[in-house]
Amino acid sequence: MGRTKRVRRKRKYLDNGSSLDDDSNIIDLRKWMKKKGWRNETRLKLKEFKYTGRGVHSRVSFQPEDSLIEIPYDLMITSTVLDRSELQQFLTNKLKLQELLALFLVYERHKGAASTWKFYVDSLPMKNPEVPWLESEEAFGELPDDVMTTAKDKKWALERSWESVRRSIKFQQCPHCKEMLDCVFDADSFAWGYVMVNTRAVYVDPDIVSSLADINSLVSDDPNMALCPFLDMFNHSPEAHTRAELRFSDGNLIYRLTTLRGFQKYQQIFISYGAHDNNKLFCEYGFFLPDNRFDKIAITFGCVMDQIKMRTMQINERQFRYIKDKALCDDLSVSLCGLSFNLSALLYVVFHTDVRDWSSNIFTATYSESDVNNFVKFVLELLEMKCKRTKTFGVFGDFLTNRWNFVVRVLDFLKQSSV
Repeated sequence: MGRTKRVRRKRKYLDNGSSLDDDSNIIDLRKWMKKKGWRNETRLKLKEFKYTGRGVHSRVSFQPEDSLIEIPYDLMITSTVLDRSELQQFLTNKLKLQELLALFLVYERHKGAASTWKFYVDSLPMKNPEVPWLESEEAFGELPDDVMTTAKDKKWALERSWESVRRSIKFQQCPHCKEMLDCVFDADSFAWGYVMVNTRAVYVDPDIVSSLADINSLVSDDPNMALCPFLDMFNHSPEAHTRAELRFSDGNLIYRLTTLRGFQKYQQIFISYGAHDNNKLFCEYGFFLPDNRFDKIAITFGCVMDQIKMRTMQINERQFRYIKDKALCDDLSVSLCGLSFNLSALLYVVFHTDVRDWSSNIFTATYSESDVNNFVKFVLELLEMKCKRTKTFGVFGDFLTNRWNFVVRVLDFLKQSSV
C-alpha cells in the first residue's frame, strides 16, 4: 500500500493536523462502508497530518494485540468480486490479478454514479503517485544505477501488462456508455489503475480466496491481492508492527489488522509496508523517509568489476566461478551498519586469489583487521566515484538530495571505520 509522493520527516507520531471529517468524499465513503457492514468499533478517523499527509488516528488508545480495523470481506475488491464483475464480458483471456484489479478500477471510475463501488473509487486520488517509473526514459538518466534498474523493470512490467490487456479486450461496445471498449480502457487510464493497485493492494491468503472463487476465474495467477477501503489510508512507518489476516468472526469472513504496539488516542496510527530501504519505498510507492533506519546503498556487481579494473586488479576463473556459484554478486550493499554479508564475502574472494577454501572464513565471518580495512577502502573509492558522476537533481530532486546526504553519511562512517 502507498500514498502520493511525500517526504516523511522523523517526528513524534502525535502530530497536529486538520480533520477530514467535513470532506464529502470521506463522509460518503464511511456511510457507504457502514451500510455494507463496517462498524468502525475502534473509532478510526482521518486527518491531514502536517508531515505525512492524509492518515489515520482514533479517539481511543490501543494496546498491543488490539484490533485496529476489521473490514468485511464483501467490502474488499478481490478475485471473488472480479469473477462476478462485468469484466467477464470484456476479455478473451485470463489475466494477472494486478491487471484485472487495475481494469476493474478503471471501469468503475468510468461508470461514475452507476458504480456500486463509486464511494471507494472517489476516495482514490485522480492523479498517480509520483513513482519514478512513470517518468520518461530520459529522466531515468538522473537516477543512480540501482534505482534506474528497478525503475526500468517496473516500467517494462507496466508496458508488458498493458500489451497483454490490450490484446485481451474484446472489440465491442461498453454496455454503460456504448463507446468502444478500447476507448474506455486506454494506456493512460490503465496506468492509473495499475499504479493504484501497486501502491494500495494488501496481501490476502490465496488459499482462503480460492476456496470462495468461481470455477471460471478470470485470474491467471494466485489470488493473493485485494483492495481494501479505508485500510489503504494508513501511512507507513518502519517502527510500526502489525498482523493482518483473513479470518471468520461470528460466521462472517473479515480482514483484521492487529497492532503489536500501542498507540495513544489522537496519535497517528501507522502500519509497516515492510523493512524497506528508500530505493524500495521510492520505486514502489513514490515516497521516502529521510531518516530511514533500513536505508542502504545498493552496489551492483558491475560497479564492483569496474572498480577492480580501475585498480588494475584481476580475478581468475576459479574466483569468478566461486562468486557465481555462491551468488555473491547479488544483494551487495553498504549502510550505516557497514557492508552487507555478500559484499564482504565478494571482496574477500577478490582480495585473496590463492586461498584454497574461501568458505571457511566467509561463513564464519572471520576476517582479519587488514581484510576489513581493505574492504572499506575499496568501497570508499567506489562510492566516491559514484558521487563524482552525480550531475543533476532535476525531476527527482528531493529523493536524490536525500540519497546524496545519506551517501555522505555512509562515507563518513566508512572513513571512521578505516581509521
